[in-house]
Amino acid sequence: MKFFVFLLLAILPIFVDAQTSRYDQAAETPIINTYVPIPSEMFMLMKEMASNPEIRKRIEEQRLLKEQQRQNQFERYVQLGIECLKKKQIANFLDFSHAALQCGYYNSTLYYNMGIAYVILKKKRKGKKWLKKALESGQIEANKALYALKKKYTLSYNWFLY
Repeated sequence: MKFFVFLLLAILPIFVDAQTSRYDQAAETPIINTYVPIPSEMFMLMKEMASNPEIRKRIEEQRLLKEQQRQNQFERYVQLGIECLKKKQIANFLDFSHAALQCGYYNSTLYYNMGIAYVILKKKRKGKKWLKKALESGQIEANKALYALKKKYTLSYNWFLY
């Protein structure tokens, strides 16, 4: 018994020392300064832009123009996707649909058609995801499609909305 107590007292300081010495000093990290000061010319330009209504108006017009271009591009992709649906080219429709969504806009009918397309391509999990998004966006037909999937009905090209 005395041997075990002696052994315990001899080994215990090693473990305690190992635990405390690990946290005694801070980890060494290199200090890299990435701060780059803004030149005074840039401050003067920013001040001029803020005070000049013509510049603010021009910037706002450019922003509106870009927004209009994105909206037109969205509508063009949707139209191309609908044309692909009419030709029964589902893969092309999905490509145009994803490109349309990249524009930053959405359409509940687009979500619905994407859900039906994925279901027809035997990707029911993705199809249900898009149908649920369509239902959240206000597409009532998505509820009927989800019910049909629940009842194990097969969906066909007749389910698409144009």
